[in-house]
Amino acid sequence: MSEQQYDADKLIFKAKGEWFSSLSGRLEEKMESDFQYLTNERGSLLSSDLIGVYFDEILHDFMKSEFEYPVGNYQEDEYSQEFYEKIGCDLRAVYESKLLAYLEEQQNDQ
Repeated sequence: MSEQQYDADKLIFKAKGEWFSSLSGRLEEKMESDFQYLTNERGSLLSSDLIGVYFDEILHDFMKSEFEYPVGNYQEDEYSQEFYEKIGCDLRAVYESKLLAYLEEQQNDQ
């Protein structure tokens, strides 16, 4: 690999990392906002099965809005799949677990 190619690869890697960091922050803000809404307003209305579906939908909508271009499918894009697998799924799982724990705590307090 030439030095020029190596420098280009490093630049791409760095840019992708910064992009993913920005996307991750926005997705986490959205999930936290919805978590706050559910714990303040509607948490008791969701069953544990629906909580997983709810956060799946948040992630799906985010992926569509960030990765689908005028024509395309985020599920077929290399970068979107990398973000989904390495970051999106983990954040979804964190917020699903967080809400389930909150609801369990609420039930135990009653």
